[in-house]
Amino acid sequence: MFISEVLPNPKGKDTESEWIELFNDQSSAVALDGWKIKDKSGKTYLIKDKNISANGFLVLDYSQTKISLNNDGDEVYLYDSNGIIKDSFIYSGSYKDDVSASREGNIGNVFQSALSTKGANNVIKEIVSPKKSSATKKENLTASLQQTQVPTVLDKIISPKENILLLALVVGFLLAIIFSIFYKEIRECKSNL
Repeated sequence: MFISEVLPNPKGKDTESEWIELFNDQSSAVALDGWKIKDKSGKTYLIKDKNISANGFLVLDYSQTKISLNNDGDEVYLYDSNGIIKDSFIYSGSYKDDVSASREGNIGNVFQSALSTKGANNVIKEIVSPKKSSATKKENLTASLQQTQVPTVLDKIISPKENILLLALVVGFLLAIIFSIFYKEIRECKSNL
């Protein structure tokens, strides 16, 4: 169970059309009675008499939650009925009209998406670049490059454990060459004495 998408800046008045979307990634339905959603400011919504089907969505509109999402970044938390935090959803940047904050999976990075998918699977390919400071842009570029790295031929053939073994073999080979050179030099020095 996790927060998969939020719409912080809908067209028109924000408080009329903002929403928070939950996704149940479990293989069975979950009763959410007593669960809570809280934003960074501490505004809390207690969920009552709601169930979410297996692999299903639940959209909570502002009219229900009264949680006002900030257009320039916010934090939204999901707690179970025992008060244990089940998920945190943190987004940043400046959000234009109808651009949602979405993520792929429960641990994926949050992206600005021009295609909000209220009550449906997120479409991450429709990304809109957020307006951020240069330091944040650099961090996002680094994170983006790490996520979209194209595997090399070696990555496809060799597992990470095999990469370590290969590195150890190369280092061992180089040390053997260095040792043989020094050994040869020492023998030559001894023979010249």
